Amino acid sequence: MPLDNQQCLFCSQANLAKACTTPHGMGSVTRSLKKFYAWRNQKEPEREDRAEHPEGQRAVSVDVYDKAMERIKLWVPALEEIFAKQAAKPVARRRYMSKEERAAKLKEEAATQWKEAKEKQQSTMASPLQKRKRDYRAEVLDDQRRAKRRFFPEAPRRPRAAGAALEEIVDNGEDLPPASYSKEAQGFQDWCLRGAWGMCVECQTLLTRNLHEIDLRQELLPNVRKTACRHCSGKRKHEVPKPEDVPRQLRGLSEEAVQALRVFDIDVGPEVRAVGGYRKHVRMFRLSWSAQSVKEKIRKLQDRSMQKKTKRALKYLRAEEASSYGEYFDYHRKFLHKHNGNPTPVQRLRPLYIIEEVGLECALWPHLYWRTEMCETWERATDERRLTRQGLSKQSSGRRLEK
Repeated sequence: MPLDNQQCLFCSQANLAKACTTPHGMGSVTRSLKKFYAWRNQKEPEREDRAEHPEGQRAVSVDVYDKAMERIKLWVPALEEIFAKQAAKPVARRRYMSKEERAAKLKEEAATQWKEAKEKQQSTMASPLQKRKRDYRAEVLDDQRRAKRRFFPEAPRRPRAAGAALEEIVDNGEDLPPASYSKEAQGFQDWCLRGAWGMCVECQTLLTRNLHEIDLRQELLPNVRKTACRHCSGKRKHEVPKPEDVPRQLRGLSEEAVQALRVFDIDVGPEVRAVGGYRKHVRMFRLSWSAQSVKEKIRKLQDRSMQKKTKRALKYLRAEEASSYGEYFDYHRKFLHKHNGNPTPVQRLRPLYIIEEVGLECALWPHLYWRTEMCETWERATDERRLTRQGLSKQSSGRRLEK
């Protein structure tokens, strides 16, 4: 049946049937029915007045909706119920908002989305002790005081807290005066607080963002699309574990328990800080075998319940074939036996190339790396691009641990 361009959708069977085959055409039919439906449901005096006085427009019959639905029932009966439901829905109308209102709404939406995004990344370790909370609060307040003395010498000081307030978590950006020099300065401060990082909607990984000029004038939402995530869109997929993926035996461990499970002692050098408060990198990361065995360190834990949890975690890690922890545990035990349980600091010190050992992370942070394939050292040792450049094979890429 040929199309008739001189007739509307409801006067030509061919035109209506053609329109109902595409989403765009279905939308046109629905929008027309909504207008007819709204006209029919207006107050009777208003309808009569508008029908008699169209004010320069063509008068519309009050029963045009019923006539249009009759044509739909006659020509496309399968879509009658769908169109009737769509026509009865109210038309969504946007309320005009000023530039300031849109900015405030977007900032509120960003704060809500950031709160939801942060809830997806939860620590599986035990809650810190009250003393650790107080120490952390003191460190944050010390950072704030240093920033105030350096950049805002005239700003009022925070009153001293007491009691339960000493254990409350303090935001690092709280109590500092906002930027007021220019709108660009305010935009840069907002970008530092909420725009410098984003979170992938697929793997919930935090991703850095580059600063562009437009970012000083707009609010950035936390969600980053999957195609912009280097983990989800890369040629080599990276596994990003979620809190629920952590084995039950490794959940709820304290910081002291993790240190007890560690077969190495980590040395990053003395703590030296710059004038602004940032810690300086003074020397390379060094590792030494622990002077005590893991079991001995677990027995020295003061919290009995945490001691039992750590023992269960050790049993799980030693039995887990997918983890390199058991291998490092055996090497450490043999090392202590070789030196009669009393090695010197020089004997315990490991060579620098140990950082290339495959699965080293399992021995340092067993609560985070419970499988060797999750380790960066394993990723590096099996990267085909690096192996091709250096002419290596996967078997010869990793170093062997010095026993």
